Amino acid sequence: MKNEIFIRLSIFDANNDNVTSLLNMQPTKNVQKGDLITKKGTRVYKYNIWSYEIILNNLEHIEVAFEKIIELFKHKKNELISLGKEYDLEISVSGYLKDGMPSIHFTHDSIDFIHAINAEVDIDIYAQ
Repeated sequence: MKNEIFIRLSIFDANNDNVTSLLNMQPTKNVQKGDLITKKGTRVYKYNIWSYEIILNNLEHIEVAFEKIIELFKHKKNELISLGKEYDLEISVSGYLKDGMPSIHFTHDSIDFIHAINAEVDIDIYAQ
């Protein structure tokens, strides 16, 4: 398979500096309310977004992507639980498929983690 899978954990409308400090890690994307969505555009973000994204290639199972992001954040679960009580959290997957279709399966551990941090899940699959 020649598929590219993006998985990200995003926290919406929090103070991004506080999130960075609390999680003790730098986001891969840091958007402030009022920032331009595109450099040449006029539309702006309506809220802050703190995101950490991982790009994986040639995956046959979406489950592997969830396991990677959970592995990265499992030691920060209590901090995410605290953030999830006050802000919207989301784990999103974007799959760009060039060959085949990866399976979509969630383990009990993945479901438990997502539920514990009060996150929503968004999965978008695009055939190329």
